[in-house]
Amino acid sequence: MLTREVDKLGMDCNEGSWVIGWAMECYEKGVFTKKDTEGLELTWGNVEAVKELLNRIARRQGNFGNLLADGVMRASQKVGGPAADWAIYAAKGSAPRSHDHRGATRWYELFDTCLTNTSTIEATWGGIHPKLVDLEEPTDHFSPEQVSTFNAKYNGIRLFDDCVGTCRFAAPHPKLVLECFNAVTGWQWSLPDAFTLGRRIVNLLRVFNFRHGLRVEDERPSKRYGSIPVDGPAQGKNIMEKWSWMVENYYRLMGWDPQTGKPLPETLEKLGLAEIIKDLK
Repeated sequence: MLTREVDKLGMDCNEGSWVIGWAMECYEKGVFTKKDTEGLELTWGNVEAVKELLNRIARRQGNFGNLLADGVMRASQKVGGPAADWAIYAAKGSAPRSHDHRGATRWYELFDTCLTNTSTIEATWGGIHPKLVDLEEPTDHFSPEQVSTFNAKYNGIRLFDDCVGTCRFAAPHPKLVLECFNAVTGWQWSLPDAFTLGRRIVNLLRVFNFRHGLRVEDERPSKRYGSIPVDGPAQGKNIMEKWSWMVENYYRLMGWDPQTGKPLPETLEKLGLAEIIKDLK
């Protein structure tokens, strides 16, 4: 019911989930009072209160609705104090999909969410699927080198899906999608052709984002999003320990400057995007 409500309101389900979850935690820990929430009792499981709050957020209704309408990152920064550290987001301002990305096989998605140029996952989807595109399976899902390297090698093919208009879950196998694509168009595209198309989009978006203020220091998770799990299979695993190295490795493999993250001229030329080199100056 709440998912349908979010859709009807034209809001993002992931962002809505994280901002509501953060507001509930703040309420239960005493940061927000019933006066602050303007009458809403934001206890966990109060579905009707959530539905009402979603509508207030969509309309920027009241001080509380207006605060949360800016999303979990900006709302938490405005509140400040310990509550700011409880929020889950990527530092560029977008919210991740609603999983705990600190666990096994999810570092890829955490890294992707923070490095993406699309404000959501760009390279990955629902875990990793190397065999579908003839890539080698990583052997250590908590390896900074293997995670960042795999994401760089895999990036591009899922952008091809976006161009075709298919959902990654409804049509997960790139080779089968290519067969259908070639049958419909009469073309003879190969897997490398699809990857190249995706890479063009990735680099176009990245140059666009740099033109509009992208800062590489913001390509990282919030304090809690990148925190160390205290229990479970991923207990003690720290993705932030070598985060800077992971980012530089990824930049280098993507054909970007390892320090600035900007696409190198030779990368853009190879992708047929020489005309936008000037936009990085």
